[in-house]
Amino acid sequence: MTHADYGLSIRLATAKRWDDVGAKWDTGTWDEPTKYSGSWTSASMDLGSLKTLQMALRYTLVEENPASTTPTIKGIYSTNGTNWGTNDTLNDGVWETLSILNITEAIYKATGSLKSFRYFKIKIELSTTVTTDRIILHTMTYLGNVINLFGKEANKAIAAEGTTISLSGFTTTPAITVTPVGATPLVPLITAQSASSVTVKLFNLSGVAVSGNANITIIGA
Repeated sequence: MTHADYGLSIRLATAKRWDDVGAKWDTGTWDEPTKYSGSWTSASMDLGSLKTLQMALRYTLVEENPASTTPTIKGIYSTNGTNWGTNDTLNDGVWETLSILNITEAIYKATGSLKSFRYFKIKIELSTTVTTDRIILHTMTYLGNVINLFGKEANKAIAAEGTTISLSGFTTTPAITVTPVGATPLVPLITAQSASSVTVKLFNLSGVAVSGNANITIIGA
C-alpha cells in the first residue's frame, strides 16, 4: 500500500486510532497495527533467460520497537515458471530464508544462496509481539548478485599421463587457462573438465605427451 510518509510500502494491517488520551499528542490520529503477523508475496518475476545469481532484496526498515518486531525475507526459484523450489532441480516447493545484512542505518539487504534460475518470487513476512508497534518496509529493490569464483595453480606439476585437479564451489563448468612454464616449449591440452574437476596434459612440439609444469587459472560462477 501507499503510506503518506514512506510511499509504496509493506506493513502489517493497520487501523486509524484517535489520540484521545495521554499527553504525547493533543490532536489528530495515527495508524497502528491490528495484526500480529502477515506476509506479502511478489508476482513471478522473469529474468528473460537462465542466469546464475544470488537473489537479494534491498530495503529500508522502519521499526517502532525492534525488540518486538521482526522481518523475515524469503525467496523461491524456477527454471520454467511452473515448478518452484530451492533444491538442485528447483522443484521441492521450499522457500529459502535470505540472510539479512544491515548496510547502513535503516538500509538492509537480504541475500539468498547461489542458484541457476530464470524466475523468482520474494516473500516478506512481518511479525510483532505487540500490536501497537509498527513495522514498515519501503524503498525496495530486487538485486541479482553475480558471483565469480577464482582459482589458480602456480607451477603445478603435470604428469605425462595427465593430471586431474579437483574443483569446488562452481555451479557450472568454469573457464580454464593453462600456461606451460619452463625453458622447453610445451603445448597444453585440457582432456576433460566439469564443475568439479579438470584434467590437463602437456605435449612437446613433436606431439608426444610429457611431464612438465604449468600455471592454471580458473574463473567461473
